[in-house]
Amino acid sequence: MKRLQKPLSVLLAVALTLNLSPAGPRRAMADVAGEPAAGEVASPTDPATPDPKNVNGALEVLSYSLKPEYVAAAKKLCAGYDAHLKSLSDKALDAERTFVVGTLKGFNVLIKNKVIAAGDFPLCATLQQI
Repeated sequence: MKRLQKPLSVLLAVALTLNLSPAGPRRAMADVAGEPAAGEVASPTDPATPDPKNVNGALEVLSYSLKPEYVAAAKKLCAGYDAHLKSLSDKALDAERTFVVGTLKGFNVLIKNKVIAAGDFPLCATLQQI
């Protein structure tokens, strides 16, 4: 898997100033990582497997780009993971709690920075109810 070419310090600086950017958080992230970063992050994500790591990877891709193919893949992954979570017993759901919290935090960051709207992904509502 290829890593981003930008130094971590640059990415951290952008993360700290996302809300201060006059063009908004998406433009600030695009200035640092750009379109190639979304493709690099998206390539290892398997849209057929609704694994929480794949869902979080898809959310990361959306932070770089909202191309229709990335949004469609993220929605497919989220729908699959949503169905998976709803099928779990309470005991099995407790084992997933770490992933649930991490994925919910990812959604909250995207919503806070106005990358996606709160109602765009039903999985977000499911995670909030858990």
